[in-house]
Amino acid sequence: MAEIAAELDALVVALLDERRALGDDAPPDRTTRLLHEQVDGRRLTDAEIVSILRNWTMGEVGTLAASLGIIGAFLAGHPAEQERLRADPAAVPDAIEEVLRLHGPLLANRRRVTRDTTIAGQPVAAGDRVTLLWVPANRDPAAFSGPLAYRPARDQSRNLLWGEGLHVCPGAPLDVAGLAPQPQATPQPAVYPASGFASVPLRLE
Repeated sequence: MAEIAAELDALVVALLDERRALGDDAPPDRTTRLLHEQVDGRRLTDAEIVSILRNWTMGEVGTLAASLGIIGAFLAGHPAEQERLRADPAAVPDAIEEVLRLHGPLLANRRRVTRDTTIAGQPVAAGDRVTLLWVPANRDPAAFSGPLAYRPARDQSRNLLWGEGLHVCPGAPLDVAGLAPQPQATPQPAVYPASGFASVPLRLE
């Protein structure tokens, strides 16, 4: 994995050098825009841009793929809900939020604590590393009534699916329709730390 990460980093740095050499002729996309972004009056370093692009590509591609599998498996197993959503497309976003609240595409994130604090009576010191478990948080009965029930009309304001603040996910809600399970085929769960499924045999109808 370290070798793959180093290879990706080198590809991104080469791409940044190419964009700099093109100057005003560089494609006006997000990668080029990052070369001109500033934080606290300084431009982003190559290492920072590499980190951002790694998260946008590898992180988002993985979670979007997991989301598709999770939503597909759910809809394939709930044909009545498929029909309801086909009849009422405006209800699709709420359904997606609820399906992914119940079975999040990302199990956890790691963070480094920036200052001494206390969480649920447990002292945490600056510099400590912590793991944030998103799926259990989205099933917390203190945040959601009947947390294991599928209720797409519920208030999703406490749903941590898309992150929060600076860490909000740039992925957009997905629209899925016309799915059925493959006969005698079972979705295979992903292996920790990934969530979702390694494979979801579905039939498009």
